[in-house]
Order: sequence, then C-alpha cells, then structure tokens
Amino acid sequence: MDQYIFFAVVAIALACFRYATYFYTIYKGETKPHAFSWLLWGIVVGIGALAQFALEGGPSAWALAFVSTTCLVIAVLAYFIGEKDYTKSD
Repeated sequence: MDQYIFFAVVAIALACFRYATYFYTIYKGETKPHAFSWLLWGIVVGIGALAQFALEGGPSAWALAFVSTTCLVIAVLAYFIGEKDYTKSD
C-alpha cells in the first residue's frame, strides 16, 4: 500500500472516531452545535479539498473532503437542534 493512501486512511479513521464522539454528545444533549460556525467550517475545508483535487493532491484530499462533508452534516443537524442565535460578529 502506498504510504500516502495509508496516511489518508488513518486520517479519515481518526476523524471518524472524533466525529462519532461529537455526534454522541449531540445525541445525549450535552452539545448544541452552532449552525453558522459548522457551515463556515464545512465551506472553508471544502474549498481546500476542491483545491487539492484540482491540483492532484492525491489521497490527502480525501481526508479534507470527508471532514468538509461531516462539517456540513453537523451544520444541517445544528439547524434543527443546535444553536441558532447569531451575533453581529457572526
């Protein structure tokens, strides 16, 4: 296995573990994600992923695409059950 693929798979596995724990705290009601923040993070990371794909960044772009998708899923989830209060700084 190519070392780049190996590290991309490891990065995605770690992200899966971390986001699984975050989704669990949302489910338990301990965490209220902020929809606007997660939407921005998803867009910014998505732009980075698209740039890496366009520049043939290889497997590292997979990890960014996964993180971007997960951030956008959390943003949608937060729209329904998370924080929706926006300040002027948002």
